Amino acid sequence: MTNRFQAFRVALGKAARTGSPVYARAALENYAKHATGGGSTAARRFGPMAKDGAQLIATLSQLRPGTSTSVNGVDLGNLDGLSCDAAIDALVTALSQDHGDSDKVRNAMQEALADALDGVATFDSSQFTDDLLIQILQNYLSGCVFLDLVANGADALSKSTNSTDAINFENMLRETVKAAVDVAMQASFRDGNSIRQLSTSDLTQLQQQAIRDVWSAWEKEDL
Repeated sequence: MTNRFQAFRVALGKAARTGSPVYARAALENYAKHATGGGSTAARRFGPMAKDGAQLIATLSQLRPGTSTSVNGVDLGNLDGLSCDAAIDALVTALSQDHGDSDKVRNAMQEALADALDGVATFDSSQFTDDLLIQILQNYLSGCVFLDLVANGADALSKSTNSTDAINFENMLRETVKAAVDVAMQASFRDGNSIRQLSTSDLTQLQQQAIRDVWSAWEKEDL
């Protein structure tokens, strides 16, 4: 049986070794079209990750000082006043479910929340504006996609000739993924509706549609 990851890994290895954007585009095209089976298949496979991301946003939207917010049996109503690091750990622990991609979910949540709260020492639930919640969701989903790419192409990424090149290439790949996800999700918030008004089902489907849109762009090398 043909290894569906082969073309993706070969192109990714060449991109990591040479830094060529041509090989990087070829890697993303093969990842979308062959390695993950196209946008519809990828959207289904990312479903559990999208569901966890939706729960993250729903939970952040509901947090209020002095109120009880229980998620998976964990009371998150007393996070205000904690250090941001402690609050993020509590949120990630409560929200990440046990499934095959749970490690990616935890890492993506951790990074998205840390980025949103960068420079803030004490957790304050009132700071989660609509714009910040959208930023968190975009960064979370792009993190999941990036981590999946890296997991499936780990051997190929080791083809870089030195550690500096490897770090630079991974940063470029991360930014490419983030830009694609941000563009795909922008359309969902153009109508002016508050992200707080969306149900967890709506937020899950929104992320899955973003996956389909990103994959469609990558299959056409429209980066």
